[in-house]
Amino acid sequence: MKIGIITGAPQHLSGQTARSARALYALLDQQLFQPVIIRLSEEGNLWETDEYYLYGQARQQERPLSRPSLSDHIDFAWLVLPGPIGEDGSLQEQLQQAGVPYNGLSPK
Repeated sequence: MKIGIITGAPQHLSGQTARSARALYALLDQQLFQPVIIRLSEEGNLWETDEYYLYGQARQQERPLSRPSLSDHIDFAWLVLPGPIGEDGSLQEQLQQAGVPYNGLSPK
C-alpha cells in the first residue's frame, strides 16, 4: 500500500511540521507500506520527491503529479500540512475527487 506523505513548501517545512513528517516516514513499516513523499509547492503544485527533502537536503529526484491522477500514485494520503495550506479544505476536496482517502476531517 502506497502512503502519500503530503507536506508543505520549504518555508512551511520547519519545526514541528518537519519533525512530524520525518517521524511518520521513519515509523512506517516499509514491509507493509511504501512511503511516497509529496511536496505541495508555494504555487499549489504537487511534486513527488524523495526523503532528502524531509531532512532539508537537496532533492535527488522530483517529478510533478497531477491531482486527478493521484490515485495512480498513492492509496492513502497522510496530510502533514499545518495552517491554511492544509486546513482550508481545498486539498481534501481534490483528494476526494481523485478517490484518495486521507487522514483528518472532511472539508465540509
